[in-house]
Amino acid sequence: MEYLDITWDFIQGLISQFAGQIFQIILILIGLTILKKVGVGLLRRMFLFKIDRLKRTTPESLKQKETIKHMCLNIFSYAMSLLKAVLIISVFVPIGTFMAGLGAFAIVITFAFQNMLGDMVRGFFIIFEEMFMIGDFVEIAGFQGEVLEIGLRTTKLRQLGNDQIILIPNNNIGNIIRLNIECLTKEQA
Repeated sequence: MEYLDITWDFIQGLISQFAGQIFQIILILIGLTILKKVGVGLLRRMFLFKIDRLKRTTPESLKQKETIKHMCLNIFSYAMSLLKAVLIISVFVPIGTFMAGLGAFAIVITFAFQNMLGDMVRGFFIIFEEMFMIGDFVEIAGFQGEVLEIGLRTTKLRQLGNDQIILIPNNNIGNIIRLNIECLTKEQA
């Protein structure tokens, strides 16, 4: 019985010591969850509004809009996750100290995650140079298929013939061949 009393006293001491910090973390999580839902809703609404204002809607403009929408939602999601991590850490560590440490950490991370950063940069170029878009049929890195999603780090294809989903790191995308799906379906028939 005495062991339970000591354990309970220890737990109560921890709770009273960290109650303010726990409350701050809960407020941060609630606030950022609400902000994320509002932000995603606004981004989706913005893309609906912009496409309706186009004078001429073509299949290409719809594909481009869908591709850019996915990219913006991914960037927003990553930014919100980063903000959440920084705010939670700042509850325990003074922000000045944290930012100084973050600078040094950024240098280390840059070297450690070169491939991931290369994927992200390549993802931006794929979208903004319109190399291909969601819904296009392409051959990339030896795989032929329909582009389902272009993310910051990877491109998702549904492979022709067997409907397998293939994830290709954006940095591995070299030559891109756009396929004429009508010719392919006639060959398979």
